[in-house]
Amino acid sequence: MIRLKQLLFAVMGIAMISSVAAQNPGKAFSATAVQITPQGVVQTRITISQKAIRNEYEQNGHKMIELIYPDENKRVMLFPGQKVFIEQYAPSFPDRRVTDGDSPCEKLTGTICRKIGDEVVNDIKTEKWEFTRVVKGRPVHTLHWIDRKRQLPIREFSADGSVVEMFFLGDDEINQRKAEKWRMQLMSADGQRSQFLQWYDRELKLVIREEHPGGYVRELRDIKVGKQKKSLFTIPKGYKRSVQPPVPQGTHR
Repeated sequence: MIRLKQLLFAVMGIAMISSVAAQNPGKAFSATAVQITPQGVVQTRITISQKAIRNEYEQNGHKMIELIYPDENKRVMLFPGQKVFIEQYAPSFPDRRVTDGDSPCEKLTGTICRKIGDEVVNDIKTEKWEFTRVVKGRPVHTLHWIDRKRQLPIREFSADGSVVEMFFLGDDEINQRKAEKWRMQLMSADGQRSQFLQWYDRELKLVIREEHPGGYVRELRDIKVGKQKKSLFTIPKGYKRSVQPPVPQGTHR
């Protein structure tokens, strides 16, 4: 679940949100991902199934479709104007061990989890975990206090000394969805602090809105929960494979 959320907000990041996490996808739904910045508004239509994510957006006036298959580490880019597609795979990680089947990093490649114990953090019951991964030949350890009910990290200590904490502010409603309002606080190793607001959707089990200082907003609008058509996550007939993005019609090299 943690991985699907990361993938979703990456998707809310390309066109706002593509890096939301798919550990445990949860409910299928469709929505419009919106990113608001002082420079303008960017929108992406996203569709989530149990196994894949579909993002539709425009780039330089041309329609683009991105299909992400987290369990396969695969990404497919469709170019409807030219009816071609590009298939990409993420690097493989042979060291994919976990301590047990209930580990929060069961599908985080190259990461080992070790449960340390149970703790109450900011009035929330959490499980304390140590994550270990190898970076440039050396083990890097991070600490995570996870609310397993919500699948949210309530506190995280990074190897560089930075700390992230979540504080529950109460129940709320956003974009006609029942949600929990949270304040996220980040403290860097040198003591600098920043914070922003998040709205967590209980049914979808993911964050559907973020408000950052300076007028930056990321959110999911027009959410429709329900089974999605399988055809939305397959390459349409008539598309040809390519190894590089096509030159848009009317464009000269």
